[in-house]
Amino acid sequence: MLILEGIFDEMLQSEYKEELEAFWDMHKIQLGRIRERARHLEASDPEGADSPGEGEFAGDFGFLEANMEKAAVQSSFAYLPDAGEREHLLYPIFISRWHMPSTHFTKRSGWKCYQLIYTHAGSGTLNLNHQIYQLKPNSLCLLDCRTYHYFFASAPEGWEYSFVHFVGNTADYLCERIKKGGILYSNLKHTVIQKRYDALLSFAEKNPDTADISFHSHLTSLLAEMACFKSTRPEMVVPAWLSEVQIYILEHYNEEWNIHDLAARSFLSDGRFAHAFKEMMGCTPLEYRDYLRIEHAKEYLRNTDFSIEQICSLTGFANLSNFYTKFGRQTNTTPAKYRKQN
Repeated sequence: MLILEGIFDEMLQSEYKEELEAFWDMHKIQLGRIRERARHLEASDPEGADSPGEGEFAGDFGFLEANMEKAAVQSSFAYLPDAGEREHLLYPIFISRWHMPSTHFTKRSGWKCYQLIYTHAGSGTLNLNHQIYQLKPNSLCLLDCRTYHYFFASAPEGWEYSFVHFVGNTADYLCERIKKGGILYSNLKHTVIQKRYDALLSFAEKNPDTADISFHSHLTSLLAEMACFKSTRPEMVVPAWLSEVQIYILEHYNEEWNIHDLAARSFLSDGRFAHAFKEMMGCTPLEYRDYLRIEHAKEYLRNTDFSIEQICSLTGFANLSNFYTKFGRQTNTTPAKYRKQN
């Protein structure tokens, strides 16, 4: 798990240095190059900027907590232009494509940039302002990374997505226009938006030495199309208490708690909480926890040499008998057979 807080250069000297380096290694980015450029940006504008539209990256990462274990990075590109380009252009910071396992989640706020997320396979779920967005194949989502949000892989096969972090002088204006109509666009196959997005990714993979105007043109065209295109409304708006409880279960799946503990967090009676949770989620909190435990167990079986006894303990099961029963119920096989087949 990565936990990153504070200003970039302070983090490099902090206890999180190893986690930060691992994060950049995952992006295949040279840490020294990013650090040098971040210092250059801070020196050119000591006050920093309050919005991504002002073109100020300055290495301020706000807050990030994420489970990125076993992420497969298919491609990655980092771009930090000089002061002249920052002042006049719209430009990406990171462009990358990942395949995340079913246990992936990201919780973040305070990043001074925007992010586009395109789902290629599997699925993800975004929780933003207690609205739930289902990120399915051929969908594109716009995030203002200053705002607190939480997203996670929500398919057993994981979630394959690409993303573009960007800032620039027209970012605020274009993104506010987009947000008025909604932030999620679905069923984009063979549409103009998908073609614009594919062109941006294709251009980035070439890693050109001089990309400023071309990046600006690609990004501006894409965002302008999104501002004119009819978005998809969120599929579900959930109460704040349910949003927070779901995140709590995702992060504490391997711990012991009961309905009363969750109801107390939600300021509801046990009965009302249990009924409302099942009505909206389609399962009980304990069934949801069991599902998450087995998904994590499957990741351990595929990607580690841990013994079945160790995996049983790591995923929160009290004993092997209970683990085998729940695993068989969800997968129709045993842990040993699953490991051999995968």
